[in-house]
Amino acid sequence: GSPRLDIDETNLEQAKANLHFFEFLGFVEDFEVSLRLFNRLFDIESPAPAPKVNVNPDPAPVLSDPVLGALQDRGRFDLELYAYAERLYRAKLAALELLDSNDPDTPPPSIPVAGS
Repeated sequence: GSPRLDIDETNLEQAKANLHFFEFLGFVEDFEVSLRLFNRLFDIESPAPAPKVNVNPDPAPVLSDPVLGALQDRGRFDLELYAYAERLYRAKLAALELLDSNDPDTPPPSIPVAGS
């Protein structure tokens, strides 16, 4: 296997800072809105809605609390970076008035975080 990297808060903060260099951040979980954001940012005419192909019809497996907790602990920096990227994404959507007018306070789906 590959060697385990020693990731710490410094790496996390650098990764957060790096996100600010990207003009576009999008989320597969919020694909249609991400596509609208991309089109707006790069002044691209919106094509017809993207078809949903190769979608898994099976629900995601349910993980036991101990397994989920272990995964969240091992991936805590990834989860924090993901949550930070979501906040940047939501702020960009709000600034460009691309939030869902039916439910502007609902964020895109995200990975569950321990304690939430």
